[in-house]
Amino acid sequence: MAISVTNSTSSNNNDQLSVSAGDTSDVDLVATGNTMASTSITPGSADFVVISLLGSAFDTGFTFDSRIQNNNITVANGVTADGIAVFNAGGGAMNLLITGNSLAYGGTQRAINLQTGQDGAGAVNVTATGNTIDVQLDGAGNAVNGILAQSGVADPSGAGSSICADLGGAGALANIFTHSLGGTLCRRRHPRSTAV
Repeated sequence: MAISVTNSTSSNNNDQLSVSAGDTSDVDLVATGNTMASTSITPGSADFVVISLLGSAFDTGFTFDSRIQNNNITVANGVTADGIAVFNAGGGAMNLLITGNSLAYGGTQRAINLQTGQDGAGAVNVTATGNTIDVQLDGAGNAVNGILAQSGVADPSGAGSSICADLGGAGALANIFTHSLGGTLCRRRHPRSTAV
């Protein structure tokens, strides 16, 4: 399956873009130049993830290649949603380039969330460079992490899972984190996860 989503606009539509791979599928996604927002916090109609990329639980043979580039992503204050969520719940491989995106993030989760290892030894290989992430801390405890990477989210069912992450770099490759509504940058490391 090859999917290209280009120069589109979406808001308040549950997941704005949701693509998954399972069984022995080969999925190729390109999402560029889109403007997507999750802004609804009304009970019963709240938004979820802006961009959701899923490797299916228990499946082992899939390959999911994604290029998420030059998109404008907004998650409004207090919305319980990730900006970009990558979750390899199964045992296939997810390969991603996340670059040049602008994220205005005021939600309560993560601007970019990378997870694997729920029901299989899945692999997530990601390069995230040149992104601008405004973590809009407003005094209400929002936006705990700009980027969260977590392998082995379940044990023993996720044993053997892995994340290989190339985050940032010099010059134009750098990810830029700002806090336009105040707050301070916090770096934390856990045995199985890294938050930046």
